[in-house]
Amino acid sequence: MRAIHGRCLCSAVTFDVRDPQMLLECHCGRCRTWTGCASTPAVVVSGSDLEQTTGQELVSCYEEEGFSPRYFCARCGTSLWSGGPEPYYVNAGVLDDPALEVACHIQVADKAAWHHIGGAAPQYPQFPG
Repeated sequence: MRAIHGRCLCSAVTFDVRDPQMLLECHCGRCRTWTGCASTPAVVVSGSDLEQTTGQELVSCYEEEGFSPRYFCARCGTSLWSGGPEPYYVNAGVLDDPALEVACHIQVADKAAWHHIGGAAPQYPQFPG
């Protein structure tokens, strides 16, 4: 599969994603706060399929006990990915047209009351599995 290129807002951090497992949309309060959006569309990828190509020294991490680490560009603040190393959840908005459809919505029990979820993808109250 071809690489899907990604970058932060200032383009100092660039990376490639290969063989995405799926595109999901998370509606938890932490993801909403992290991105400032109603939900966070994320491409699920294994650690070996996420390759930073520039700006490794600019990727910072916010960690809080009991939660997935959150990675962002220290220069422009762009939210890049979370989790890792198996799997990573790469914010779809920082990727060049991933051409994937949303496979599912997760953490729907925590979604913003004002947000309406459209489409036919399955919705799970929590993280399935």
